[in-house]
Amino acid sequence: MELLTIPQFPENSEKTIKTMARTHEKSAKQKYLIDLGESLVMHLCSFVLGEYKAAELVSIDLEQSFLNNSSAVSFGVYLGWLREASKFLNAQQCPSEIHALLHGAHDFEELSKFIKAFNALKKEVEQESEEYEQAIATTLKNNLGKVNFLQFFDALIYLRNRIKHPNKEVKGKMVSWPFSEAYFDAINPYLEAALIKTISELNKIWEFRQ
Repeated sequence: MELLTIPQFPENSEKTIKTMARTHEKSAKQKYLIDLGESLVMHLCSFVLGEYKAAELVSIDLEQSFLNNSSAVSFGVYLGWLREASKFLNAQQCPSEIHALLHGAHDFEELSKFIKAFNALKKEVEQESEEYEQAIATTLKNNLGKVNFLQFFDALIYLRNRIKHPNKEVKGKMVSWPFSEAYFDAINPYLEAALIKTISELNKIWEFRQ
Protein backbone atom coordinates (compact mmCIF):
# COMPACT_ATOMS: atom_id res chain seq x y z
CA MET A 1 0.00 0.00 0.00
CA GLU A 2 1.83 3.12 -1.22
CA LEU A 3 -0.02 5.44 1.13
CA LEU A 4 1.54 3.85 4.20
CA THR A 5 4.60 6.07 3.74
CA ILE A 6 2.80 9.42 3.45
CA PRO A 7 4.22 11.58 6.27
CA GLN A 8 1.32 14.01 6.64
CA PHE A 9 -1.12 11.61 8.34
CA PRO A 10 -2.50 12.63 11.72
CA GLU A 11 -0.58 10.73 14.42
CA ASN A 12 -3.46 8.44 15.44
CA SER A 13 -4.06 7.47 11.78
CA GLU A 14 -0.38 6.72 11.28
CA LYS A 15 -0.35 4.36 14.26
CA THR A 16 -3.41 2.54 12.94
CA ILE A 17 -1.89 2.17 9.46
CA LYS A 18 1.42 0.87 10.76
CA THR A 19 -0.31 -1.67 12.98
CA MET A 20 -2.63 -2.73 10.16
CA ALA A 21 0.32 -3.31 7.84
CA ARG A 22 1.67 -5.90 10.28
CA THR A 23 -1.69 -7.64 10.70
CA HIS A 24 -2.56 -10.78 8.77
CA GLU A 25 -5.55 -11.90 10.84
CA LYS A 26 -8.64 -10.87 8.87
CA SER A 27 -10.93 -9.84 11.70
CA ALA A 28 -8.17 -7.70 13.22
CA LYS A 29 -7.50 -6.10 9.87
CA GLN A 30 -11.15 -5.15 9.53
CA LYS A 31 -11.04 -3.56 12.99
CA TYR A 32 -8.00 -1.49 12.00
CA LEU A 33 -9.65 -0.47 8.74
CA ILE A 34 -12.70 0.78 10.64
CA ASP A 35 -10.47 2.51 13.19
CA LEU A 36 -8.71 4.24 10.30
CA GLY A 37 -12.07 5.36 8.91
CA GLU A 38 -13.02 6.76 12.32
CA SER A 39 -9.70 8.62 12.52
CA LEU A 40 -10.32 10.15 9.12
CA VAL A 41 -13.79 11.33 10.12
CA MET A 42 -12.47 12.84 13.35
CA HIS A 43 -9.62 14.55 11.48
CA LEU A 44 -11.92 15.98 8.82
CA CYS A 45 -14.39 17.08 11.47
CA SER A 46 -11.62 18.97 13.28
CA PHE A 47 -10.57 20.55 9.99
CA VAL A 48 -14.09 21.75 9.12
CA LEU A 49 -14.80 22.95 12.66
CA GLY A 50 -11.56 24.91 12.46
CA GLU A 51 -12.91 26.56 9.32
CA TYR A 52 -16.20 27.21 11.12
CA LYS A 53 -14.49 28.93 14.04
CA ALA A 54 -12.20 30.91 11.73
CA ALA A 55 -15.22 32.19 9.79
CA GLU A 56 -16.56 33.72 13.03
CA LEU A 57 -20.07 32.51 12.23
CA VAL A 58 -22.50 30.98 14.72
CA SER A 59 -24.86 28.07 14.16
CA ILE A 60 -27.23 27.73 17.09
CA ASP A 61 -27.82 24.05 16.24
CA LEU A 62 -24.11 23.27 16.15
CA GLU A 63 -23.34 25.17 19.33
CA GLN A 64 -26.16 23.36 21.14
CA SER A 65 -24.84 20.03 19.88
CA PHE A 66 -21.36 20.89 21.19
CA LEU A 67 -22.85 21.48 24.65
CA ASN A 68 -25.01 18.35 24.56
CA ASN A 69 -22.11 16.09 23.57
CA SER A 70 -19.23 17.67 25.47
CA SER A 71 -18.61 14.69 27.76
CA ALA A 72 -18.72 11.78 25.28
CA VAL A 73 -18.28 12.20 21.55
CA SER A 74 -19.10 9.14 19.45
CA PHE A 75 -18.17 8.40 15.85
CA GLY A 76 -21.74 9.27 14.87
CA VAL A 77 -21.51 12.65 16.58
CA TYR A 78 -18.26 13.50 14.81
CA LEU A 79 -19.83 12.54 11.50
CA GLY A 80 -22.89 14.66 12.30
CA TRP A 81 -20.73 17.68 13.11
CA LEU A 82 -18.76 17.18 9.91
CA ARG A 83 -21.97 17.04 7.89
CA GLU A 84 -23.76 19.94 9.56
CA ALA A 85 -20.77 22.30 9.85
CA SER A 86 -19.91 21.88 6.18
CA LYS A 87 -23.56 22.41 5.18
CA PHE A 88 -23.79 25.50 7.38
CA LEU A 89 -20.61 27.05 5.96
CA ASN A 90 -21.84 26.49 2.43
CA ALA A 91 -25.22 28.06 3.23
CA GLN A 92 -23.36 31.09 4.59
CA GLN A 93 -21.43 31.46 1.30
CA CYS A 94 -18.25 30.34 3.03
CA PRO A 95 -17.81 26.77 1.78
CA SER A 96 -15.30 24.41 3.31
CA GLU A 97 -12.18 23.46 1.38
CA ILE A 98 -13.60 19.94 1.28
CA HIS A 99 -17.28 20.76 0.66
CA ALA A 100 -17.32 19.26 -2.83
CA LEU A 101 -15.70 16.04 -1.63
CA LEU A 102 -18.23 15.73 1.19
CA HIS A 103 -21.43 16.70 -0.63
CA GLY A 104 -20.73 16.54 -4.36
CA ALA A 105 -21.19 13.79 -6.93
CA HIS A 106 -17.97 12.08 -7.98
CA ASP A 107 -16.77 9.10 -9.98
CA PHE A 108 -14.97 7.54 -7.02
CA GLU A 109 -15.16 3.93 -8.17
CA GLU A 110 -13.67 2.46 -5.01
CA LEU A 111 -16.16 4.24 -2.75
CA SER A 112 -19.10 3.27 -4.94
CA LYS A 113 -17.96 -0.35 -5.01
CA PHE A 114 -17.68 -0.51 -1.23
CA ILE A 115 -21.16 0.95 -0.72
CA LYS A 116 -22.72 -1.43 -3.22
CA ALA A 117 -20.73 -4.40 -1.91
CA PHE A 118 -21.76 -3.62 1.67
CA ASN A 119 -25.43 -3.26 0.74
CA ALA A 120 -25.33 -6.56 -1.16
CA LEU A 121 -23.62 -8.29 1.76
CA LYS A 122 -26.09 -6.87 4.27
CA LYS A 123 -28.98 -8.17 2.18
CA GLU A 124 -27.42 -11.64 2.09
CA VAL A 125 -26.94 -11.60 5.86
CA GLU A 126 -30.54 -10.56 6.46
CA GLN A 127 -31.70 -13.38 4.18
CA GLU A 128 -29.47 -15.77 6.14
CA SER A 129 -27.45 -16.59 3.04
CA GLU A 130 -23.67 -16.83 2.86
CA GLU A 131 -23.24 -16.28 -0.88
CA TYR A 132 -21.52 -12.98 -0.18
CA GLU A 133 -19.03 -12.82 -3.03
CA GLN A 134 -21.57 -13.97 -5.61
CA ALA A 135 -24.08 -11.35 -4.48
CA ILE A 136 -21.43 -8.63 -4.56
CA ALA A 137 -20.22 -9.65 -8.02
CA THR A 138 -23.78 -9.51 -9.32
CA THR A 139 -24.53 -6.05 -7.91
CA LEU A 140 -21.24 -4.62 -9.21
CA LYS A 141 -22.31 -5.43 -12.76
CA ASN A 142 -24.77 -2.55 -12.48
CA ASN A 143 -23.93 1.13 -12.93
CA LEU A 144 -21.86 2.31 -9.98
CA GLY A 145 -23.21 5.86 -10.00
CA LYS A 146 -21.85 9.00 -8.40
CA VAL A 147 -20.80 9.16 -4.77
CA ASN A 148 -19.32 11.45 -2.12
CA PHE A 149 -17.38 11.07 1.11
CA LEU A 150 -20.40 11.42 3.37
CA GLN A 151 -22.18 8.56 1.62
CA PHE A 152 -19.10 6.42 2.15
CA PHE A 153 -18.81 7.41 5.81
CA ASP A 154 -22.53 6.67 6.32
CA ALA A 155 -22.01 3.12 5.03
CA LEU A 156 -18.87 2.77 7.16
CA ILE A 157 -20.65 3.77 10.36
CA TYR A 158 -23.48 1.36 9.57
CA LEU A 159 -20.93 -1.45 9.19
CA ARG A 160 -19.21 -0.43 12.41
CA ASN A 161 -22.48 -0.43 14.33
CA ARG A 162 -23.52 -3.85 13.01
CA ILE A 163 -20.17 -5.27 14.11
CA LYS A 164 -20.51 -3.75 17.59
CA HIS A 165 -24.13 -4.91 17.86
CA PRO A 166 -24.12 -8.13 15.84
CA ASN A 167 -27.59 -9.38 16.80
CA LYS A 168 -30.45 -7.46 15.23
CA GLU A 169 -34.10 -8.20 14.67
CA VAL A 170 -34.97 -8.09 10.96
CA LYS A 171 -38.58 -8.68 9.90
CA GLY A 172 -39.45 -10.40 13.13
CA LYS A 173 -36.38 -12.66 13.42
CA MET A 174 -32.96 -12.26 15.01
CA VAL A 175 -30.12 -12.02 12.51
CA SER A 176 -26.47 -12.31 13.58
CA TRP A 177 -23.74 -10.41 11.77
CA PRO A 178 -21.18 -12.87 10.34
CA PHE A 179 -17.67 -13.48 11.58
CA SER A 180 -16.34 -15.92 9.01
CA GLU A 181 -13.48 -16.16 6.54
CA ALA A 182 -15.98 -15.84 3.68
CA TYR A 183 -17.35 -12.62 5.16
CA PHE A 184 -13.96 -10.98 5.66
CA ASP A 185 -12.77 -12.08 2.21
CA ALA A 186 -15.90 -10.59 0.66
CA ILE A 187 -15.87 -7.11 2.24
CA ASN A 188 -12.37 -6.26 3.52
CA PRO A 189 -10.80 -5.62 0.08
CA TYR A 190 -13.55 -3.15 -0.84
CA LEU A 191 -13.28 -1.33 2.48
CA GLU A 192 -9.51 -1.07 2.19
CA ALA A 193 -9.67 0.17 -1.41
CA ALA A 194 -12.27 2.80 -0.46
CA LEU A 195 -10.14 4.11 2.41
CA ILE A 196 -7.05 4.28 0.20
CA LYS A 197 -9.05 6.26 -2.38
CA THR A 198 -10.36 8.61 0.30
CA ILE A 199 -6.86 9.28 1.58
CA SER A 200 -5.59 9.80 -1.96
CA GLU A 201 -8.27 12.41 -2.67
CA LEU A 202 -7.43 14.18 0.59
CA ASN A 203 -3.71 14.56 -0.09
CA LYS A 204 -3.99 18.32 -0.57
CA ILE A 205 -5.81 18.67 2.77
CA TRP A 206 -3.12 17.11 4.95
CA GLU A 207 -0.80 20.10 4.48
CA PHE A 208 -3.29 22.27 6.39
CA ARG A 209 -2.89 20.03 9.47
CA GLN A 210 0.89 20.12 9.92
